[in-house]
Order: sequence, then structure tokens, then C-alpha cells
Amino acid sequence: MLRWIILLLAIQPGLVIAQTVEKVTFFLKEPLVVSNKALANEIEINIIYLDDYAKIVQQINRNLPANEQEAERIALDLLSDPKTQSKLTASFEQDLNAYRLGIDRVPAAIVNDAFIIYGSADLAKILSIADEALSR
Repeated sequence: MLRWIILLLAIQPGLVIAQTVEKVTFFLKEPLVVSNKALANEIEINIIYLDDYAKIVQQINRNLPANEQEAERIALDLLSDPKTQSKLTASFEQDLNAYRLGIDRVPAAIVNDAFIIYGSADLAKILSIADEALSR
């Protein structure tokens, strides 16, 4: 049986929690498929993929040749490429942002920038749990 964990946080001091779900930010490691597009059109949905930094580094390492000198040259070329630097920076910032918000496991969803729900990446379930929490 899946247990839901709702962590009420004051992410921003003085934040007033809205009575309806207006925004959901998912923190995931795997792609999210929203099966109910009608739900997704009614609220703002943001998806942040964590651990992309490690995946990018693994991908670079996987494509390096066995020869150390050539591998070092190729790695330095890749790491000095503005596109690679941009991807690494963006993915590191996403991980850092999750850490700052207190995300300590995935899947996680921050609702209305006010509280975190752990345990599901299913939008309908998140909305149901959030609606119940907001109605109290």
C-alpha cells in the first residue's frame, strides 16, 4: 500500500496558501506523462528533472575512447563547449534548487509553492490530495 506524505512547509515566509490548486511543480528523475490533459490545462505545471547532471557526465564518459590522452582531449573539448556548459549548469541549478526547497526524495510535488507531497507523479492523485489538504 502506497503511503502519502504531505509535508506542510512555509517555503516563503508570510506565504498565504491559496484555497485551490493553481500550480504544481514536480521533481522527478523519470519523464512525466500527463494522461489527463484537461487537468493539465487548468493549472500551471512545472517539471524539474533531478540528477540530469550525473546523466550528462555519464553520457560524456560513455563516449570517451580507451586511450587516456585522447579521452582527456575530447572531454576537455566537450566541457569547454558552451552548449555542454549550459546543460551542466542548468541541471546543477535544478538539483541545488530542489535541495534548497527541502526535496529529499522523488517523486515530489510542490503545490502552490506552499507544501510538498511525496510519493506520486500522478497529477490526478496530487490534485486530490492537495484539494483535501486545502479544504481543511
